[in-house]
Amino acid sequence: MEIRTTATGIPRQYVIGKPEVALATGCPGTEGDAPPDQTIVWDQFETKVYSHEIFNLEEVTDLFIAYFRDGDVDPSYRRRLLSL
Repeated sequence: MEIRTTATGIPRQYVIGKPEVALATGCPGTEGDAPPDQTIVWDQFETKVYSHEIFNLEEVTDLFIAYFRDGDVDPSYRRRLLSL
């Protein structure tokens, strides 16, 4: 799951991670951590993510509904900035 924002006029793209897993693992994805080890493939593209950034259908549905209702992802979810 990704989210794109334009905070202070600067476009940013984040990968969203599960909050309970991020807390338990010390929030992997920050500088100095091991690189992501899971591969997501779609069409002719692929990207690497951490295991706590993979959501099942029910989890992602709840996240999308909350996002559309509230206009943002709950701050308890981990956001990992992508370098584009």
